[in-house]
Order: sequence, then structure tokens, then C-alpha cells
Amino acid sequence: MAGKKNNSWNYWQMNYRGRFRRTKKMIPFIIVLCVLLLILGVLADDLGQALVWIVLLAVVGVAQYFYTKKKADEEEAQEQAAQNATTQAAPGAPGYAPQGAPAPQGYAPAGYPTATAAPNAAPATPGYASAPNYSAPASAAPQAPFAPGAAPQAPIPSPEAQNAPASSTVSSTPTAPASSPASNAAAAPQQGGPNPFEQETGSLQMQMAYLAASLPNQDAISNGTIQTVYVHAAVQNGAPTWDCFFRSGNALVASGDLLKNTPAEARSQFFDSGRALVSQYLQACAKYGVDAPTELRITYDPRTHSLHTDVNYQPLTGTGDQDPFMVWASSVYASFSGANS
Repeated sequence: MAGKKNNSWNYWQMNYRGRFRRTKKMIPFIIVLCVLLLILGVLADDLGQALVWIVLLAVVGVAQYFYTKKKADEEEAQEQAAQNATTQAAPGAPGYAPQGAPAPQGYAPAGYPTATAAPNAAPATPGYASAPNYSAPASAAPQAPFAPGAAPQAPIPSPEAQNAPASSTVSSTPTAPASSPASNAAAAPQQGGPNPFEQETGSLQMQMAYLAASLPNQDAISNGTIQTVYVHAAVQNGAPTWDCFFRSGNALVASGDLLKNTPAEARSQFFDSGRALVSQYLQACAKYGVDAPTELRITYDPRTHSLHTDVNYQPLTGTGDQDPFMVWASSVYASFSGANS
């Protein structure tokens, strides 16, 4: 019943809960109609034909009542299960703790390991700064896919995560070129201490990766059908943009392909969550007096939990095939399709 309305004048445009309510309202009218038919049958001395219509109306009304009630209960149970799955799967959500694992303090335990290479990453692009790569622990990775019909929740670090020591937090973006010594001083860590700017922006990048990785079916990730998650975050014409795509074998799968049967409201909420993280990233840059990048290209391996980010500071232009998102997607596809052709 994706895309159906809870209330509509058109019975067939409503979901089953709406249809069940409409059916309950019609039952009294059916009873009144049956009584009128009985009276008319007696008066017209044609009781047999009247009884046929009465039985037909009663059977159809009762059948419709029980059928819509059953489907409405199933519909409500499915939406509740989807909501619960999305809430429990969101990294950083209150009470998030995968089975058999303690609740993570931030997105990585002490001794956070670093990856030696970006998994399935596209070749380095001139003009982009390459950030360090990180391997997130399995306990911090999403455990269930984005549930259609339920609002995806962009993970928000807990207060403990925000105040965690340097070894407990992801950092995957190099400090942006500062426009003045003052901005350098704002972003630089104290001697012997963590770099708060890198902590905060690194955590936001990992959250973007987690949000994208929650979209495919988890089985597709665990069995290797989905090999790599690509997240594109940018600022074009002063507005944040966010999208993702995935490598499956020697092909790319767009986010739109996975969301094509999802209600429009849920699709909008998914991308709104990504754009909200981009806005938080820009706010972090402003807070620390650091030039904000115009583009982030995040490559994330959902099985090894390693992450690599390339950043760009040049103004973004172009539409259609020259759109920065399409340019990167084409570059990623060419990086492995050419080698296997």
C-alpha cells in the first residue's frame, strides 16, 4: 500500500486502515438498506427477489469488513516493525547496541585502527585532497537496512561520544586551507591533545557513511553483493546536497534504484537526513574558523568498516553529465569497469 493515503474521498486511493474505517461507517447503511429491501419485497409481493439482494449485500459487507480489518492490522504491524528496525539500526541512536556487543562510546573504541588503503576507491582526482583512511569496528556499523515508510534517522553522537578522547573518535578530513593565521590557530589542537575540528568533522563523515549503508538490504552487504558505499556531499549555489550510490560486482546501484518503491515522504526524509549532516559539517567549519570544502567524496567499505574521504575546495559548477555527483560516479565506474572489460 506504498503511497496510499490514510484519508481520501476515493476508496481505492486509501490504505487499508482508511478502507477499514470507511467500511465500518458503511455497515449501518447496509443494515438500513437490507431492512428497506425486506419491506419493499413484502409490499411488492416479491419477497424472494428481495431476500436474494439482502443476502448478497450482507455477504459482501461482512466479507469486506473482515478482509479490510485483517489487512489493516497487517499494515499497522509492518509499519511498526519498520519504525522499530530503523530506530534500533541508527548508529548513535539512544539505546543503540547490536546484539552481543556493548553500547559503543562514540564510533570507535580506544586504539582505533587505521586502514592502509581505501577499499575500491576511485583513482585520485587532481585538485582533491586525500584524507586518512579509517577502519570502524563492527559494533558501530548499521545492522539493518533503511525501512521504507519510516523516517531514517541520521545518527547523532551521544554526549559521551562528543566528549570522548581522541583515540575514541573518527577523524577523516584534513584541516582545510585557512585564510588567515587566526583560522589556523582556531583549528589547531593543543600541544599533546586531540584536534577537535578533525574529531567533529570526522565523526560527521562516518555518520554520512552509516546513513548510506543503512539503505541496502543487510544481507546484500554481508554476502558481498554490495561491496562499497559511496557518499557524495557538496555545497552548490550555497545549498547543501547529499546523495549516495553503491558498487555491486562490476556495476553501480543508485540510491534511487533502492528507493523506487518507497513512499515519497520517506525518500525525502532519507535525503533530508543526509543534507542535515552536511549542514552540521559546514557549521563545524565555521565554528573552528576553517574554510569549508565544497565537496566530499566518501568511500566506505561496510564489511571492513574502513573509510576514505577526498575533499575539494574549488567552486562547483555543472549540470547533467557535468554535475559533480555524476562526474564522480562515472569516474568510479570507469575505475573498475575498464580493468575488467
